[in-house]
Amino acid sequence: DFGIITTIGVAHLEFFMSTDNIFLEIRSLFDYIANRSNEEKRFFVLNDDDSYLSTLPKYDGLVSFSTTDKSTYNVVVNNKCIKVVDNSNKYSITLENNNIVGEHNYKNLACCYLMAKQIFNDHEKELIESAKNFMPTKNRSELVTIEGKKYFCDAYNANPSSMKASIESFIEYCAELNVSV
Repeated sequence: DFGIITTIGVAHLEFFMSTDNIFLEIRSLFDYIANRSNEEKRFFVLNDDDSYLSTLPKYDGLVSFSTTDKSTYNVVVNNKCIKVVDNSNKYSITLENNNIVGEHNYKNLACCYLMAKQIFNDHEKELIESAKNFMPTKNRSELVTIEGKKYFCDAYNANPSSMKASIESFIEYCAELNVSV
């Protein structure tokens, strides 16, 4: 009944051979939800900043977000939070989280929040609290302290797209701490 696609990345090329083929495979989830006959129950959340995802057809059950005003929701990432603004109703919420780093992780947080908001709209306070307290799983943009030293650990099943995002996040994290890379 529901679906999310955060981004189309360069992963599993040994099976799909190209990013275009990755998109076609992942798009099958979108097409399945979009073509369901029970329109009241179907919806999909996707990141319109992704060049592949922005080409998908719009429909009534689609909730999209981007850093521009072209989507259902506009998102702005800055300093340990993401602001989510509904472009039609002027709804706005700021999701703060000190446990994650990187624009991609904040966009993923916004994506999950928007999905949860569609399903559990009557539980706004709990959704905000969950977003605030979310902790990355082991080895995924994890901030670790061992013997008083801080480490940025992003070693889970790497691919070119996730490594690029990880390196950008690490540089951003160091800049916040005023540490040279």
